[in-house]
Amino acid sequence: MQLLNGKQQALRLGGSIKAPQPIPAAASRINRRTASSGVRVVAQALPSDSFPSTNSGGPASSKVATNAQATMDAPTKTAVEAATSNGQIGPVRTGATSEPDFIRLNNGALLPILGFGTFMLTDPNIFKMAAEVGYRHFDCAAYYKNEKVVGQGIREWLAADSNNKREDLFVTSKVFNDSHRPEQVRASAEKTIADLGVGYLDMMLIHWPNAFKPGMDNDFYGPVCEINAHDMTRDANDVVREAAQSQGDGKQGGCVTFDEEVTMEDTWQAMEKLVDDGLVRCIGLSNFSHKEVKEVCDMARIKPVVNQVELHPMLGQKKLVDRCFNMGVQCLAYGPLGGPNAYVPNDLLPHPVVSRIAQECGKSNGQVLVRWSMQRGVPVLVKTGTLGRLKENLWGMMDWRMTDEQMASLNALEAKKRFVDVPWKTWDTSLDDPVSASGTMSSAA
Repeated sequence: MQLLNGKQQALRLGGSIKAPQPIPAAASRINRRTASSGVRVVAQALPSDSFPSTNSGGPASSKVATNAQATMDAPTKTAVEAATSNGQIGPVRTGATSEPDFIRLNNGALLPILGFGTFMLTDPNIFKMAAEVGYRHFDCAAYYKNEKVVGQGIREWLAADSNNKREDLFVTSKVFNDSHRPEQVRASAEKTIADLGVGYLDMMLIHWPNAFKPGMDNDFYGPVCEINAHDMTRDANDVVREAAQSQGDGKQGGCVTFDEEVTMEDTWQAMEKLVDDGLVRCIGLSNFSHKEVKEVCDMARIKPVVNQVELHPMLGQKKLVDRCFNMGVQCLAYGPLGGPNAYVPNDLLPHPVVSRIAQECGKSNGQVLVRWSMQRGVPVLVKTGTLGRLKENLWGMMDWRMTDEQMASLNALEAKKRFVDVPWKTWDTSLDDPVSASGTMSSAA
C-alpha cells in the first residue's frame, strides 16, 4: 500500500502546490535497528496517554490469520514485515514520516492511521480528490446509501493514472442493523462490493451490535417499538406505522423492532465465512462495548481486528480503548471533531483549550483534535467536502506531535459527552465502558 508523502502529493496534483516540509527524522518515535540478520522496526510507546504497552503482557492472541486476511503490502515491505513480525498490534512507521503512519492489526494487515469517512458525501469528485491527495483508507457503509457514488470516485481515480492500483486502497464497509441474519450478511457484502466496484473489501464491520428485524419500516432515529404481547390485533408492522403516523409536525417519526431470531454468534460466523470465501480480508465491529467485544472474541474463529467508536477529548473512553487493545482489538476513532450536526451544538471544535493549543502548535483546531487520536496510537477517520480541508487533515499530520502538557490539557476536557446517540441504543455504562450519553442523536456513524 502506498501512502504518498507531501512531495509526491504535490507532484500528483500538478507540482504547483507547495508541500509541507517534514520535521527532522530524529523526531521519530520508531526505534530502528539494523543488523546483519535484517532490519527490525518496533513501534515505541508514546508519552502521555499513549497507546497501551506492547510488551509481553500484550494480547497473546494477536496472531496472523491464515486465509484471505493476508498482510497488506506497504511502501517499505521489508521494514513492515519486520515491524509486524512480533505478533503485536499498534502503530508502525513505514515511510518517510517522523511519526507512525499505519496501525498493525491482529492479522498482520496494515491500516492507514488516517482514513476518510464517507457519510453524507454525494459528490464522486470528492472521493477522487481524496485519493489524489493521498488518502488510502475509505470508510463506507451500506446505511450511508452512497456506495455507488464512492465507487464512481474510486474508479475515476484508478482510470486517471496507470500507477493507481486497487490494492493501494483499504476499503471498509459495514453490515447494517437489519442485515444481521447470515444470508443477509452475505447479501449485504455482495451488494456493497458490487456498488463500490472494488472486487473485494479490505474490511467489513458490524455497524452496531443491535439487530433490527428485517422487513420492518424501522426508524433509525426512533425509540424501541412498544408492542403489547397480549394484544393479538396488532403486529410489529402496525406499531411501526402508527408510530410514524403519530408525528403531526411533518418530521420523521417511528420506532425500531429488534430481531430476536438472530444471535451475535450467527452474525459473526457469517462474517467469518466472508473471509473464508475471499470477499473480505478483515472483519471487525463498530459501536460495541468492551463486554460485547469480549463476547465476540470468545466465540470467534477469526477475531475482530477493530472496534470503530466515537472518540474525541470529550469522550476519551480510555478504558474501552485499553480493554479492546488487551483483547487484540484496535479501536478506530470516528467523530474526532465532535460534530457538527443538527442535534448537538459542537462545543469541542471551538473550545478555548483547543484554540490555545492550535495557536501554540501553529495548526488548526481540527488538526489538533485529529492529532490527539493519532498521538494516543488510535487510527482516526476524518471527513470533509473541500479540497483545502482534505489536504489540511492529511498532509504533514505524521510529522509533528503535541507536548505531554498539551495532551494532558486535552484529556482534561473529558465530559463523557456523545455527539452520536440514538433513542433505541442503551449504552453499557458498567466499568465506565462505554460512558453514558450527554448529547443527543446525531449520525449513523
